[in-house]
Amino acid sequence: MAAPNPDRKLRCKGCGQYVPRSEMWRVGSVSAICSPQCATKQDKSAKRRAERLQSTLQRPSSNHSGVTQVVVDLVHLRDGGRCRYCGGSDDTHLHHVEYRSEGGPHEDWNLITLCAKHHDFVHANKARWQHVLKWTLIAQYTQGMYFTAPEVERILLRENLR
Repeated sequence: MAAPNPDRKLRCKGCGQYVPRSEMWRVGSVSAICSPQCATKQDKSAKRRAERLQSTLQRPSSNHSGVTQVVVDLVHLRDGGRCRYCGGSDDTHLHHVEYRSEGGPHEDWNLITLCAKHHDFVHANKARWQHVLKWTLIAQYTQGMYFTAPEVERILLRENLR
């Protein structure tokens, strides 16, 4: 999977200015803003998400080795703090879709939230689930659609893309 171009400019949903992708803040699954202050111009729910994001930036970094706290928070916001396999919110972990050992970066587009049970399950069945998790994120970033990994697997099987 090719990495998104960080130099591509996107339009801020708050102020309407075009800003390089690398400087944008993700708000929800589709919207992007150039700063937390711009979220207040968009709507009340975006304002709340921006306030939450601002407060998380002041937290100390977590134990996710090599992943910055900002990226951790962006992934948790995007996934709603829930496992992208079962939807559970207990004991969630970040999983690198392209494994770190295989050169996968610590970027939000390469990370997905999984509960401990399904994180272990995905690692035990890497050949089957790595492809499905990639398509789960592709569907979200390109179509703005939130799917769980089993839903994506059913779609891939139905369309003979597996």
